Amino acid sequence: MNKQISDDIFEAIAALNHQIRARHHQASRDQGAAIAGMEFKALRYIASQTSHQGATQKDLVERSGRDKGQIARVIGNLKKQGLVHAIADEQDKRISRLILTTAGQQLYASFKQVNNEVAEQAISGLTLAECQTLLGLLSKVNNNLATSKNQD
Repeated sequence: MNKQISDDIFEAIAALNHQIRARHHQASRDQGAAIAGMEFKALRYIASQTSHQGATQKDLVERSGRDKGQIARVIGNLKKQGLVHAIADEQDKRISRLILTTAGQQLYASFKQVNNEVAEQAISGLTLAECQTLLGLLSKVNNNLATSKNQD
């Protein structure tokens, strides 16, 4: 494949990611929090697990591919900002379950709203068929990278 087109595609994806992250960062500042990147991902994962039984630090390590120390710092920052708190597991008191606080729920709701707005803005003017094609192509790109990672 033409190296220039692959570079252009990669740059377009990076620019899109930058746009999304910048909007998340602004939403975080608007809410009086200071989180970005991995902290947002952790907040999102904890929110998805709260209705079940709560996420654990081990869950976040496995899900993110980050090491225990990195995740401990992320969780520590989220706790310090009052966005998550830990409760003891009912079956195993050695395990702490992470739950969003009210402030964490509000910030997460703000992020979800930003995501919805950005997503709608990003695809405005595209037909349903174009959206389906784009989704299929991005899925292929993602699978190519995932397959390549597993082979390394």
